[in-house]
Amino acid sequence: LNYTNTKGEADQKKVPVFKPHAKGIEIMVPTVNGNYINYNKKYPSGKERRWKDDYSIIRLEVPVVKKDGSIMKYELPNGQSTEPFFHQLLISNYREKVQTETLVLTEGYFKAFKACMHGIPCVGLASITTLKNKETGNLHEDVIEYIKVCGVKRLIWLHDGDCTDITKEFSTDKDLYKRPFNFFRSVQTF
Repeated sequence: LNYTNTKGEADQKKVPVFKPHAKGIEIMVPTVNGNYINYNKKYPSGKERRWKDDYSIIRLEVPVVKKDGSIMKYELPNGQSTEPFFHQLLISNYREKVQTETLVLTEGYFKAFKACMHGIPCVGLASITTLKNKETGNLHEDVIEYIKVCGVKRLIWLHDGDCTDITKEFSTDKDLYKRPFNFFRSVQTF
């Protein structure tokens, strides 16, 4: 991954994409050109620290069930948006401007990593709700940049196989339309 060292110089270093973490697996998430994503952490008082941290997310070993019943599988850095995951295959393709017939977007960083291991250009997203940048309402800027630079002709939005699984809802008084409708909205947004 590329990063800016303490002297402000561009540099590169090899880092594992996945590494053990007390809560699960830490995933380093680079930009489309292989740079670290840096952000300023804030103190509890709200004041920003002087140094920047490298953006990574934690895939929780034990997902957290929120009060509204939704399940949180990933822990993001506080106050940061969810970033798409670019495998080294995509980073190399982008740097070398390799023309890409089809680009797959899928929910799950591990699935994207595995697809790229087998030569399938695939960007990982944390969930169906992170298909677009919430501030701009468009696909994430790095995805758009990859599409432009690599001449992508076909874009595929690949959901998990559980998109119509409503068996959990049968035991409660939830409205059964909600889960399938969320996936429908995701396709509509796409």
